[in-house]
Amino acid sequence: MLLQPVAVDEPADQNIVASFGYVLALTALTAGEPISLLDWGGGLGHYRLYAKALLPRVAIDYHCVDLPGIAAAGRTLQPDAQFHTSAREIGDRAFDLVVCSSALHYAQDWPATLALLAKATTRFLYVARLQTVDRATDERFHRLLSAFRDLTGVPVLLNTSFNVRGQPIVETPDEAVSTFQQTGIDALVLGEHLIAKRQ
Repeated sequence: MLLQPVAVDEPADQNIVASFGYVLALTALTAGEPISLLDWGGGLGHYRLYAKALLPRVAIDYHCVDLPGIAAAGRTLQPDAQFHTSAREIGDRAFDLVVCSSALHYAQDWPATLALLAKATTRFLYVARLQTVDRATDERFHRLLSAFRDLTGVPVLLNTSFNVRGQPIVETPDEAVSTFQQTGIDALVLGEHLIAKRQ
């Protein structure tokens, strides 16, 4: 498998890899070898590749929990790693380092999932990219989410890309309107403007 460098023009990616590297190094200093690492929602195992690139001489007992299709692909691409499809498969095992990056916010009950992950580690729990909205940093969006919560009882928003299969992600208002017209989306908000399809 080829290792790809982190893009130098993406500070968020650099920060995630640097902070992961820091926690990984702390784990290596305190846990001994091999480091046992659980990657919750780790996809095809890119954190294992980061770990191997950052600490090439440290043995890592890598385990990843993800959806069945992703876990199957991970087993094919990295046959010397362990891929699981549920927490039941790892049982009560404890890990030196538990990683959860870009997966926690997909859990139906993320506080319970976070508690499960905290219980699964003996040393470090690394959680990254849990996106939250604070009134102080984005009052308007916070009000929108609060109103949605009041109407539906659901205080979250699924953050997904705006595109259709085979097209790149929308980047301009013109692309947004064009994509909106081609889909079954009912309404589009662009800044202060609400665009709705006729019923």
